Amino acid sequence: MAPIHETDIAAERWSKAEWSHYELWEKLELKLRRRKLVWISATVAVFLALSSVPIILDRASKWTATSISRRLAQVINGMKSEASLRHRALRIRFVDAGDLGYRIESLASCSDAQGELVHTGTLEPRGRPGSFSLLPPEQAGALGIPGIVDSFCYDPYAGGGALGGSTLVGFGILSAKDLTDRRSDRLSVLLIQGPSAELSFD
Repeated sequence: MAPIHETDIAAERWSKAEWSHYELWEKLELKLRRRKLVWISATVAVFLALSSVPIILDRASKWTATSISRRLAQVINGMKSEASLRHRALRIRFVDAGDLGYRIESLASCSDAQGELVHTGTLEPRGRPGSFSLLPPEQAGALGIPGIVDSFCYDPYAGGGALGGSTLVGFGILSAKDLTDRRSDRLSVLLIQGPSAELSFD
């Protein structure tokens, strides 16, 4: 067996110490790299959040208008079912220009001027009265948007005749501010088409 000298022990000790220092620096480097990655990710997340705020603020009224249009679609679908059960024509009419308060009337046919009141309601979003409006047909014409109406009659027997001779009509919903500013890019339209009054959104 070869003798172990002090110089060999010292060299081995030096090698172990050097290796432990290397491992320590490697751990520190990994920790710094992770911290750097966290900072970069946080910066990117904050940048994206701040960049999306103006877009969200700009599109929020469009999303609310679309939500109101969906509620109107539910009301009209309910009205169509009720008209079929009653075997009478039903008309939804928005009473005041631009207002989202509506009334549903029962009529012998869609050509009748007046009918018997069945329901009343409003599409106003909760806690925000007067913030959204129905686009009046006259103003829709001035904005170059054809086919916008403020009333719709559904007769289970008349089919497409209930659309007043047109194959496509629609209700326009937008914020009161956009209506004043004559801005139509955030307008939500509920389209009614065909003999069975199929509903779609634009």
